Amino acid sequence: MKLIGVVTPRQFTYGCFVLTVIAAVALLTVGKLSPWWFLAAFLPVTVMESAARPFSTAILLDQQKTDIGSASSLINAVNTVFGSLGMLLGALNWSNFIEGLGIITAVCALLAIGGWYGLLRLQVKIEGL
Repeated sequence: MKLIGVVTPRQFTYGCFVLTVIAAVALLTVGKLSPWWFLAAFLPVTVMESAARPFSTAILLDQQKTDIGSASSLINAVNTVFGSLGMLLGALNWSNFIEGLGIITAVCALLAIGGWYGLLRLQVKIEGL
């Protein structure tokens, strides 16, 4: 909330991407050294997810002028599906759980960046962005 008016929505989005990629690299490099390094490496991921979800939900709801209940249901259904997929990936037989978490974080961040880049290339007008 304190960032509203200080940074643009696009700057906020870029910041979330950058910090998540840095956190993924930290997980893969120093995350397994100790519980404290793991905490320091993974904390930005949880903070960015917690900041990005309400922001992205507000942007998505801004696109819908009618039938907002259906839009909200779809947003929550997609979040549930991706959450379930994340639990499935996290439960795989990784040789090292922290390394697996780092790989999942890195791949998801890169997929999100790719989707963002593709969306911007479409040059569709997005309300609130």
